[in-house]
Amino acid sequence: MVKTLKSHEIKILPSNILEHLAQFDFRFNPSFINCDKFNYLAIRVCRSKGDEVNALLYKWSSEENLEILDLSNYGESNLEVQKVADPKLFKIDKSVYCTFNTGFVSRSSNRLFLALISDFNNIKIKECFFNDRQRIEKNWSFFKKNNELYAIYSINPLIILKAINTKENNDLIFEKSSQKDTTLPKLSLGTQLAKVGEDEYFMIAHKKMYLKNKRLYYGVPLIFNTKDLKVTTSCSSYLIDSYKSLF
Repeated sequence: MVKTLKSHEIKILPSNILEHLAQFDFRFNPSFINCDKFNYLAIRVCRSKGDEVNALLYKWSSEENLEILDLSNYGESNLEVQKVADPKLFKIDKSVYCTFNTGFVSRSSNRLFLALISDFNNIKIKECFFNDRQRIEKNWSFFKKNNELYAIYSINPLIILKAINTKENNDLIFEKSSQKDTTLPKLSLGTQLAKVGEDEYFMIAHKKMYLKNKRLYYGVPLIFNTKDLKVTTSCSSYLIDSYKSLF
């Protein structure tokens, strides 16, 4: 069963952000979060076909209180990265984080970062390392347990990574903390985790299907329990925005 979500659209963006976004022909990969009376939006934009794709961050509490950060320019200036891809927002405690990667590269490994962005004037970015990683990394889903930083690396098998250094420098070194098979089909990580209970988080994974060499992404809602490290589906439906956007 496939459930479309377009009819459930919630309008959350103030007029000044909509006006700023109107200058771009293409706006995609949005990620929104609310934390401590502030709203945050990460989104990728492109003025027209053939132009560079940039990642932007917005922060606002009202239409008169808006901050905008060009994350692509910030990454190029401070991290020497040429591309900021897949920016995704989440919160741990009362802090807002953004994770992103450097996209596809043909001959080497790409890079994956974790950034504390609660204060746009004091961005703190760390690069994430894992010895057994794939050459191209897209998404890790981060969470804290017993005040230690972890990440879901894979859904099936369910592989959990643990950060073994969080203070020494600008690198985050991860090691495998646990691995076990699940009853779920082959899924890839989609959204970050959103806390819905004491030990439970909600997320949406991706089920990839192929049609004439085109990849179609269906959303699969999941519940992740940090107490017993178990991941289960929260409903039997695949989620899409609309059939038009799917194709």
